[in-house]
Amino acid sequence: MGAAVTEVEVDVLSGEVIVHRTDMLYDAGHSLNPVIDIGQAEGCFVMGQGFMTQEETIYQADGQLTTDSTWEYKPPLNNQIPSDFRIELMKDSPFPKGVKRSKAVGDPPLMLAASVHTAVREAIKASRVERGKDAVFDLPVPASVDRIQSACAVESSDLVGSI
Repeated sequence: MGAAVTEVEVDVLSGEVIVHRTDMLYDAGHSLNPVIDIGQAEGCFVMGQGFMTQEETIYQADGQLTTDSTWEYKPPLNNQIPSDFRIELMKDSPFPKGVKRSKAVGDPPLMLAASVHTAVREAIKASRVERGKDAVFDLPVPASVDRIQSACAVESSDLVGSI
């Protein structure tokens, strides 16, 4: 179990996202090695972030997978992960059924990366509402740059400022 909160900045013209900060609290039970568990949680979160924002599986009409090589597979780069990444393990949370009262670290931090998708959604929503657009929109996973840009629904009339 755990919880994560992520702060992002979305460029409504290009769809690019900057992940400024993520705070995560994770229950690893009685951690056997906190340094390894925190590193595992970081890696799992980044893997989940890639899944939520850019790792799209694309098939051709005949069913052939087109995103099956390093040329088409786009995991997060070091400048795309949270620039301020804080992970804390819960204290005094032994797991009686685990080895030495510990829990595995893996899937929960991966799923906590949904906080990136949610933060992107909220940023888009704020932009849309500010410009008088409907607050309801579709943003499927992965929230790729083109999907984000499309969801922002920026029109040329939005670019004209009043003096």
